[in-house]
Amino acid sequence: MDKLLHFLICFIVTITVTILRGWLPALISGLVIGFAKEIYDEAYYKGFDWKDIIADAAGIITGLMIGSIIRFVFI
Repeated sequence: MDKLLHFLICFIVTITVTILRGWLPALISGLVIGFAKEIYDEAYYKGFDWKDIIADAAGIITGLMIGSIIRFVFI
């Protein structure tokens, strides 16, 4: 469940920013959100987990691809 949440949060942030501002701000936003969550996990929860980073990256990549298609077709 934790990996799904990492994927979904990064996906939602990235697709939204991609549609509104383009791919570079979306990439930066997704990376910042993903690493901020890992820093929080390290400090207060279960520690750093590379599998969470992979889930974040998958969400970012998927959000960039779908957001770019939507932006290209509709905007």
